[in-house]
Amino acid sequence: MMNSDKGRTGNGNMADKGAANPKATEQTQKMTASQPDTKAQHLHPLTAAIRQRWSSFVDADLKNIKTREDLSAAVQSKYGVTAEQATTQVKEWAVGRQF
Repeated sequence: MMNSDKGRTGNGNMADKGAANPKATEQTQKMTASQPDTKAQHLHPLTAAIRQRWSSFVDADLKNIKTREDLSAAVQSKYGVTAEQATTQVKEWAVGRQF
């Protein structure tokens, strides 16, 4: 006995079942684009500049930095330098930058 549906599964609409719904994908993209990045809102505005100078920092390290003193303490902790060295590094880096 020969099965004429051999190789086919279901009702023949497998292409529809396996394909992503274009409308749903578009809606998801719109929702994602309209939602602000809340993680970035909690970081200091100078985060990129801080990371450029001290590249070992990650978001978790920078989320509580609000002042130069906070940054000095973070530099001291992350890089294992003295408080004086960290303060000097931050002071030199911060010239022309408003915290």
